Amino acid sequence: MKLLSGLLATQACAQYVDENNETLNEAEYGVLDEFQINELLGLGLFEGDIITDEEGTLQKDRNAQMDLSYRWPDRLISIGVEPQVSMNVVGSLHQAIREMEAKSLVSFRAADETIEDWIRIYLGGGCSSSVGRIGGRQSLSLANGCDAMATIMHEFTHALGIKHAQSRPDRDDYVEIMWDNIDPSKYNNFEKASADQWTTFNSPYPYMSVMHYSSGGFAIDKSKPTIVTKDEFYQNLIGQGASYTKADNDLLNNLYSYSDADTDLASCTCSKIEFSGLTYQNARNGVYVKDANGGIVGDRFGYAHETNGNWLYYRRSSYSWWIGGTKGGSSRGVQAPDVAFCPENVEKDWQEYSGEWMTTGSVVSRCVDNVKCCSSINLMHRHSRYPEINGEYIAAGDLHHRTYYIHSSEDYALFFNGESWEISLTARA
Repeated sequence: MKLLSGLLATQACAQYVDENNETLNEAEYGVLDEFQINELLGLGLFEGDIITDEEGTLQKDRNAQMDLSYRWPDRLISIGVEPQVSMNVVGSLHQAIREMEAKSLVSFRAADETIEDWIRIYLGGGCSSSVGRIGGRQSLSLANGCDAMATIMHEFTHALGIKHAQSRPDRDDYVEIMWDNIDPSKYNNFEKASADQWTTFNSPYPYMSVMHYSSGGFAIDKSKPTIVTKDEFYQNLIGQGASYTKADNDLLNNLYSYSDADTDLASCTCSKIEFSGLTYQNARNGVYVKDANGGIVGDRFGYAHETNGNWLYYRRSSYSWWIGGTKGGSSRGVQAPDVAFCPENVEKDWQEYSGEWMTTGSVVSRCVDNVKCCSSINLMHRHSRYPEINGEYIAAGDLHHRTYYIHSSEDYALFFNGESWEISLTARA
């Protein structure tokens, strides 16, 4: 496809501008990869090339392998190239796009004014990208020296929602990080994902991936490695910077083989979710109603408490459903570490905060849309010390959003007290 017309003249030698606004020439420093360029420019990006979003939020936890809402719908990525981007970069960009479209399920198109989510490719200070689709316009920087096809594929793979290969939770089985040769201020560049934040699809460790660091990335002593492979064969091959490998293709295709129906909000048919059994956060018990017209939080509906101003919502940054005082906030209340698109499908245990996060096992959530209640209930408790409570209970009204029942003798009531079902002489609020 034609991404840019009226290209700038090709530069004979790439130039970069550092944080002191000084020009650095490729002739002086040689051909550099994206991490070397960004480090030389003093950009201080997370993991060397991951940028913040336009609100300044660090995206180190974003990973489409964990939360499918970071994927691009229909496997289609819209891009717009600013005219300042050099001809060398745009030529390699075309080549990289052809390679990615040929080897994977994704495809690209030119953005126009009708497209809401798209990637702006601009002449920045280095080579960097956001991780995954963040919504609206997002930026991908390709400076003059970011013209290697593998560099562009690397940054676009971030934009597609994939992090660095050596962040896999099982990486310590295959490589050793040489912490003594890394400045402590750069330790975060070697963070390892937890097992619940990364799906390996049971694939072999991708030593040759275009997403893997080289052996000397972020080294204090450039003559010594920061990553040592346990299989010596790969020591000088990691960070190969050539093109997509089979491992890269397989990961991207596994990720984008999910159906878009898995992230369709229309599949969330429950409009009322009831919580009961909260103890430390008992004020947050009750019914939460879908806020279908009040905006989306974390690519999911938010739900407002019927009476007390609490909210049920999803936080993409922590891959969790939350109950808190503000929609989308980080107030410590109730959470479930689950990426379900609909709250009625949350399977993980709900946790309450009281000095620390605790799982009590007593929290129950359920959909209360169109709940059908019996007009009468026959109770038979064979081992009760009070056999007189047995018998027929007849529906008499509503209490705590549940039907309550009066014994045929009118001496007892069967009702929900806000946390559990109870039989008493009267139905108490």
